[in-house]
Amino acid sequence: MMRKSGRLLLLILLGAALLFIACGKRGDPLPPDRAIPASVAELRAQKVQGGVILRWQLPDRGNDVHRFRILRREFDTRTVDCAGCNEEAQILLELYSDDPRLVREGKGGVRYLDPTPAPDRTYMYRIIACNISGYCAEASPEAITGEETNKNE
Repeated sequence: MMRKSGRLLLLILLGAALLFIACGKRGDPLPPDRAIPASVAELRAQKVQGGVILRWQLPDRGNDVHRFRILRREFDTRTVDCAGCNEEAQILLELYSDDPRLVREGKGGVRYLDPTPAPDRTYMYRIIACNISGYCAEASPEAITGEETNKNE
């Protein structure tokens, strides 16, 4: 009798260990066709006369990207206390990859002109790439606008 209860206890403990150890990844498993796209790289923001030009590089698997979320946060550069510095970036807009406002540049490069910024403000941008299934990459590193240039590309 003792041997049977010992085996049962051992099986229960082994089953519990397997249940909690698993593969080590957190979250629900995703089939390959729904894999999360890689983040965009090399995001740059340049103030120009007509707004802010954003440029970024698509990930290696750039054909997986179906739309882009463009996030923006603004700062008032006229104040010393940096109003807006600790605020979260807000979604400025979402653009599908075939949107005519997105201009392809070279191998994997993308350009977008944000026409809405005010001249006396500084802006921080981030880009999130999403696939057709709605799974999105991590946000890109921040790009912050600098001084305005006369180029309007």
